[in-house]
Amino acid sequence: MSLIANSKNKIRQTILAYLMPNKERSKSRFLNLPSSAKWLEKMLILLDSIPQETQQQTIEEQKILEHFEWLLDESDFIEDFLLEMQIISELQTLLKNTTLNEFSYQKALKILDKMDDPELRIPLQEHLKAAFEKTQNSSGFLLLFSDIIESLFGKYKFLAKPNVFSEINRLILLLPVICEDITPELTQSAFEQTQNKEVIEFTKEIGPSILAKRKGAFKKLQACKKQQAGEIIPFSKQNEQPLEQHDFNGHEMPGTAIALG
Repeated sequence: MSLIANSKNKIRQTILAYLMPNKERSKSRFLNLPSSAKWLEKMLILLDSIPQETQQQTIEEQKILEHFEWLLDESDFIEDFLLEMQIISELQTLLKNTTLNEFSYQKALKILDKMDDPELRIPLQEHLKAAFEKTQNSSGFLLLFSDIIESLFGKYKFLAKPNVFSEINRLILLLPVICEDITPELTQSAFEQTQNKEVIEFTKEIGPSILAKRKGAFKKLQACKKQQAGEIIPFSKQNEQPLEQHDFNGHEMPGTAIALG
């Protein structure tokens, strides 16, 4: 990953910028592995297609070899890495599309047998065995992946995004709505069964939102500024004599009240 990042920085904003790998995630970095594997596979195919003799190479092909020659040096490791990612991807596809039963469990074990590295294969086999034993004692289906809840929160973030200070507060009530098809009948039922005061009581238990706290704090600040502005600009009483001023030549000028009157 360090070598990939180094190459990406070198070819950025150059004629080879079209060969840059995909943008990496800053969190859950293990999710970068499938996209990195696809990029590495394509780059190896591209490097193999370049003629070995320098005279037959174009200037652009020479630059590609100059920046990505390390891929050829690490080809053995990359091929093992690509095989492992292919096996894991095949395993994920099997377990996501079918529930874990006797048939899928045996098929998953055969897929894992293709993996040569025991440090990666054995922990996966043990985890799969523990999950299968759990399904044997369960009356319902066992979900091995968090795709459903991730999809749910993904839709929630999309709906909450327009709010500047979005947080899981009152907006948490969106979650059950996302799981349903919004129909006129469902909307009417919601209005008939849910009272507004119940929603207000629910939000009181949660507490004020960040936006409400922000508005309250800035409201006090604005009040203080108005008070300070009133103290800075004092107004004379009606019975007081208007202030006299003088110009640059020392001549007396009429007071403010006389000038305006």
